[in-house]
Amino acid sequence: MKKQVFIITIMVVAALATACGQRASGRKNTMSTSKQKAVASPTKKEQKAVASPTKKEQEATASPTKKEQERASAVAKESLDEEDIHAALKVAKEYYKHTTQKVKSLEYNGGSGDQIQFQGKDTKSGKYRIIRLKKKNGKWVVKGEGY
Repeated sequence: MKKQVFIITIMVVAALATACGQRASGRKNTMSTSKQKAVASPTKKEQKAVASPTKKEQEATASPTKKEQERASAVAKESLDEEDIHAALKVAKEYYKHTTQKVKSLEYNGGSGDQIQFQGKDTKSGKYRIIRLKKKNGKWVVKGEGY
């Protein structure tokens, strides 16, 4: 579809350049007015094709797919060892023991280097809460929490 739009656009520009070039050089124009109009201005279908991308094109430029997110998460998980993830999870669970917010369970949601985050469903609202931790002086510390 993108190729077709590109080709149509090139053809319209070339036709316009040719039509303008004939007038500017003083050559007598042998095309009828209706033919010039057809060559010079794109049809409604061509205008629509250029103006609004198809659903497939919109999806291609939209946010990453679930598969891409899982792949990115797997790469991020590799950068933290299981010991770091487990230690950070322990700190996150301890945090929720001392707050009014409660979550059903915490799941690893990504991280790398000295940062990590987990998500869990709020027991009251059913919405996912995210807790972010950062490693400071070898210990995990909660840096932020919320929806």
